[in-house]
Amino acid sequence: MQYVFLIDANSGAIRRIAVPKDGFGISSVAWSGRGDEFVYSVAESVAGGFGNSGSPGWIMAQNARTGVSRRIFWSPYGASVFAIAGPGRLVFDTRSRRENLREFKIGQPAGSTPVRWLTRGNSNDRQPAYSPDGQRVIFSSNGSGTLDLWELSTHNGMLRRLTDHPAEDWDPAYMPDGKRIIWSSNRGGNFEIWMANADGSGARQITRDGVDAENPTATPDGNWILYSSTNPDKPGLWKIRSDGSKASRLIAGGILLPETSPDGRFVSFGSNILSESATLRVVGVADGSPQPFVVRLPIRNSNAGGSVGRSRWMPDGRAIAFIGQNENGINGIFVQEFEPGKDTSATRRPLCCFDPEAATESFGISPRDSRMTVAVWEQIFSLVSAERMPSVLPPARTVTAPGH
Repeated sequence: MQYVFLIDANSGAIRRIAVPKDGFGISSVAWSGRGDEFVYSVAESVAGGFGNSGSPGWIMAQNARTGVSRRIFWSPYGASVFAIAGPGRLVFDTRSRRENLREFKIGQPAGSTPVRWLTRGNSNDRQPAYSPDGQRVIFSSNGSGTLDLWELSTHNGMLRRLTDHPAEDWDPAYMPDGKRIIWSSNRGGNFEIWMANADGSGARQITRDGVDAENPTATPDGNWILYSSTNPDKPGLWKIRSDGSKASRLIAGGILLPETSPDGRFVSFGSNILSESATLRVVGVADGSPQPFVVRLPIRNSNAGGSVGRSRWMPDGRAIAFIGQNENGINGIFVQEFEPGKDTSATRRPLCCFDPEAATESFGISPRDSRMTVAVWEQIFSLVSAERMPSVLPPARTVTAPGH
């Protein structure tokens, strides 16, 4: 649930107003000039709720007194900040964003060019994950107009679409046998974990969270799927049998982006992402027992911070790579050794991809060799003007006649 907060200028009293549930990220608000009504933008795609204001959405009007909302018009441009520029004229900023996948060799010098681009275009290609044999990369993309899952052959570059659904499909992973895939989708009304054959056929729902289940990752034996839930009644890190039975919570709290270790004994995850206490932690898969692996993740640049805390284990399980920000607020990938029961913070070091022109958003590591695929994003900031809108008026002004 998302809210707009109203503060009484005289008393300081705060009142919150719920915005419609069928949207994702919302912009700032502006008073429309029509009584108690305010206007804002709400993203129609889940991608718009995670730092991508370029996602299309609806321009909304809502009554602060009654809470009743209505759609004014659909816009191909999402917004961050609104302003009323004159009668019937609304101005807002927008970001045109694109993400592409490029492949690196682990260990190549920082700042060096990628080995090759895997995708190159104006779509948002992100959340890459390698197949168990390292020959394929699965990722989410809006290249078809909706957010679907795609697969790319790292051998010959062949690209194919795995899902074709009007709902949102994202954050995919392969099951250990390489014959099945898992991901998060809201095709059932809210985000749950789904499983299908490797070609996208035979999709079935695994979880029954009821609000928001995301970021699936499987244990090496394929018996368990771990995932995060932001359900306000039961938030935390969960695990469930791959047949959808025996769901149980390992850790309570604001947890996202779990990733199981190659031996299946541990799981890394981000907690309190985008807050001053954002951290990367590791616990045991069997019982949630904590490990002394705690990485503080300072957010110096909130515009690029949405992916901070995403982690991937190195193939041998002896180190964890993760997205963080350097002292200049630039996203990149760090790596730190992992040894059960030991504090290894002294081994933390930058790995790659600290590019101020192409921010690191997500990444995947091949389990077979030293290849790494990184999703990087670029943005263009613009101002958009919507004209002839009867729903908005300029801010009221008081004019005092001369001599009074």
